[in-house]
Amino acid sequence: VCARGVAALGCDGASPARLGEANTRQGLGDLEVREDQCGAARARYEAALGLFRAIPDRLGEANTLKALGDLERMEAQYGAARARYEAALGLYRAIPDRLGEANTLKALGDLEVREDQYGAARARYEAALGLFRAIPDRLGEANTLKALGQLSQAEGDLDRAGKQFNAAAALYR
Repeated sequence: VCARGVAALGCDGASPARLGEANTRQGLGDLEVREDQCGAARARYEAALGLFRAIPDRLGEANTLKALGDLERMEAQYGAARARYEAALGLYRAIPDRLGEANTLKALGDLEVREDQYGAARARYEAALGLFRAIPDRLGEANTLKALGQLSQAEGDLDRAGKQFNAAAALYR
């Protein structure tokens, strides 16, 4: 996309080689996360982030910020994860990329659950759910309904949790 100079994404005709290098570094980081090599993944993501910013490719930048946030959340670095997610969210909204926005809102909700901020988590999940439904992205919708069910269960609202789990199960089927 960037090689064709799509200004809406923040790309100014970047060379395909630089874009390929940035995407490859990000992909290698994704593999290293799966292999539990978080330090190596962080280095790959940071290198990709620098390239995406230099190109500039705002979508690549947003995706890499989200990946860094995911990594930091896995490492229980919640403040750093929140900062990455908020930066990614701003970029997704500016582009606009509603799927990226929805995924990042859900990730922020997941983070807030870990921090026992249930009200904030519910608001993030509800916002993500609305976007997933509008896109439509049924898997994202199902995952968010499941997360809402888990949240309702943690809050002791078992009737609501059951409805959310059942709605998620119907979508998964």
